[in-house]
Amino acid sequence: MKHKSLSLLALSLLAGSVYAQGMTYNVGVVNNYLYRGISQTRGEPAVQGGLDYAHSSGFYVGAWASSIKWIEDSGLALTPATRVNGPTELDLYAGYKFDLAPGLGMDLGYLRYEYLGNNAASATAGQLSNPNTDEIYLGMNTPLFNVKFSYATSNLFGQTVNTAPNAGASATGATYTEFSREFDLGSGYKLTPHAGMTSISKVTNASYNDYSLTLAKEINTGLVLSVGYSATNAIRAYYVSNFNQKYLGDQAAVVGLKYNF
Repeated sequence: MKHKSLSLLALSLLAGSVYAQGMTYNVGVVNNYLYRGISQTRGEPAVQGGLDYAHSSGFYVGAWASSIKWIEDSGLALTPATRVNGPTELDLYAGYKFDLAPGLGMDLGYLRYEYLGNNAASATAGQLSNPNTDEIYLGMNTPLFNVKFSYATSNLFGQTVNTAPNAGASATGATYTEFSREFDLGSGYKLTPHAGMTSISKVTNASYNDYSLTLAKEINTGLVLSVGYSATNAIRAYYVSNFNQKYLGDQAAVVGLKYNF
């Protein structure tokens, strides 16, 4: 994580201290940062951290950051190859949780993916689009499963239409639908299966499904170790690293260590 994002996170932590009782923080590392089944670090480790504030009314806000590599790699596919910056992802979100009925919880919110310091559009003279993205989401928690639907109100991660006659146009309207369930196995172990569907109908070969299974355990107060398995059916030719030609949607084992305080 670069100094700029660390400073921003530190300022946010300081500003949030006034909400002491409703504020939580977390820092961690993973051997491979996967987002919706796609590696954001070309299979390499990432440093991550975040903060959340939840009010008793159901309103919440939060911020989360991670080191990434995919934006810096994006310029390598151009001719000539172009240096592109963007080493840090910062997610800013706010929402409202409420009970629609006994046992049926709802979650309505907004999420901004801000890629700090990225110059994808300016450095490539418009050959690449700005990856900053806005999404709105609606989640529903039931006794049997959780489901969440996300809708991109901007161009999803800089992916533009790649077919005539609208090539280069915004891919606004992409969606992600996910299902999950957390099982408490006892003795501090929790098992979470997850399935998701990315739909980017305006971009050829961009839609895919992802699946994961994660086992987590609190090994000490606030310290959580997780081990997971992830796979996708993403098109290999589309989701490939421009740095080392690694398939970014491949099967992967993910190990993470996170401290909550």
